[in-house]
Amino acid sequence: MGLLTRLLLCALALTGCRRNSATVDAAPPIEAFAGIVKAEFERVHPGQSLRYDGERFTLEVETDAGRGGTLNLRNLYEDYRAATPGNRPASIARLVQSMDGTRFAPESFAAVRERLLPVVREGLYFDWSERMPGRSPIVHRPLTELLDVGLVIDHEENIAFVSRADLDRWSESWEALWPIAIANLERKSTEAFESPSPGVYVSPWRGNHDAARLLLLARVRALALKGAPVAMVPNRDTLIITGDGDVAGLERMAGLTEEALRAPRPMVAIALRLEGGSWKSFRPGITPAMKEQFQRLELQSMNSLYADQKANLEDSQRRTQEDVFVASFVVFANGTSGALASTAAWTKGVPTLLPKTDTLSLVDPDGKEGAKGIGIAEWDRVQKVVGPGMRPMGLRPERFRVDSFPGPEQLRAILAH
Repeated sequence: MGLLTRLLLCALALTGCRRNSATVDAAPPIEAFAGIVKAEFERVHPGQSLRYDGERFTLEVETDAGRGGTLNLRNLYEDYRAATPGNRPASIARLVQSMDGTRFAPESFAAVRERLLPVVREGLYFDWSERMPGRSPIVHRPLTELLDVGLVIDHEENIAFVSRADLDRWSESWEALWPIAIANLERKSTEAFESPSPGVYVSPWRGNHDAARLLLLARVRALALKGAPVAMVPNRDTLIITGDGDVAGLERMAGLTEEALRAPRPMVAIALRLEGGSWKSFRPGITPAMKEQFQRLELQSMNSLYADQKANLEDSQRRTQEDVFVASFVVFANGTSGALASTAAWTKGVPTLLPKTDTLSLVDPDGKEGAKGIGIAEWDRVQKVVGPGMRPMGLRPERFRVDSFPGPEQLRAILAH
């Protein structure tokens, strides 16, 4: 068994971990699902139609007045797969009712002011929106390395993201709208946090805006915590908070996060600590077991984020006919210690977009049988030797473009112990 084969086998336990796998039986392929939704939508909403974009996996609502909204089919499909087979027809009905294109008609700022809310999503989500041709980009700002904040208009059954075109039409700015959105969210957040165990708090709202409640800093600081606030947003309906000095609280947080990742619409299972007025990535490690538990959650999130990014980049390349290999983020366990780490394959002669990993697996496809896997090296060591040959692309999560494989001298320096 070759080196990379062993790594891939070790990674199976983590692959697709953000997806809800509790109920995936008998679900039709995503293309068939799009056809089911389209037929039901056009039956329920005469005069409107759906256009399926198979390259971007989106559904576009089209009305007599023109285009309505664009919906991410991957998210809708995951929700459908998560439902039990008996509940899937009802989930289609609810989805179709919420997709009435007339709800996406432009509204005045006065009409939406009281329904304007902040939203927290993966930065990848916003980056993807900016690459959609013919659409005004969604307005957003960074919250952490992997999470951004945006603005949405809250409808009864769905939300509509605020775009740059909306700001222009309203003659408004982000700076003017942000405090309005925060104030609206505060008015919708009067209930107390639930506390499943001492020092651990969970959002009670579960209305697709729970993750955004970490922006209500006064509410967070008012909680009885041991140390600085630590938050996790494993899905859109779950915000978990404890203190950075609470061993039992952090362990409970990790367990709750693992459970929440199995729900629909998972997000980023990386702990955040409130430092001053900003949330910063945080790796709890009070005990070795705790460090391992949070590392596993982080690797799960990165594995899934990079998988989503890979799919988006490959979709984009099919449209532009660019030919650059998008490497997978692979998680493996050390055969001796069992410790988890990440790696990616850098293959000689193949221009590649590498994910940021702990290690790199260097491969020569022209090597002699049994010697195609040159070796595994720490990322930092490879980057130090190769230097500008690994070019950051400004993506989130970050990828590095490599066009030339390390030469013999560089390989000796990289693999020297």
